[in-house]
Amino acid sequence: MRRWMTVALSVVLALPPTLVLLAFAASGTTALTTGQPLFWPAQPVTLTEAIGMHDTAEIVRQIALGANPNIRYDTWDILKRYQHVSVTPLEAAVATREQNLFEMIVAHGALLTAENARTLHCFAVQEHATDIAAYVAARFPPPASCDGVQLPW
Repeated sequence: MRRWMTVALSVVLALPPTLVLLAFAASGTTALTTGQPLFWPAQPVTLTEAIGMHDTAEIVRQIALGANPNIRYDTWDILKRYQHVSVTPLEAAVATREQNLFEMIVAHGALLTAENARTLHCFAVQEHATDIAAYVAARFPPPASCDGVQLPW
């Protein structure tokens, strides 16, 4: 009787982790064959959404796969709470106030030109991204006034 209780207790204790292991093995196999795991599948995000979430790995992955760092992307509920905005990756980086993200986007092909420098500088001032405003001002003369400059918001 005592041996039977020991075996039953061993099975009861070993069963839950074994089932979890099998479930994750099935999820991994599904991910390898279909590209999406059964548990916690990756949600598709745009380049600007990845910037808004400070997800540097996703930013580099998307650019490596051909995402254009110079066009506007839709961004839902990340940069502006409960709002949809359409911004460029550089504008999204300004909205995060993270100079390293801004510099990373420039290093990966985003064009910082005289045409967009005025908008980016004024937007950085509006968003209190002083490091980014200084970065842009070091490359292009800052505008005397931001009056009439079309900002993302």
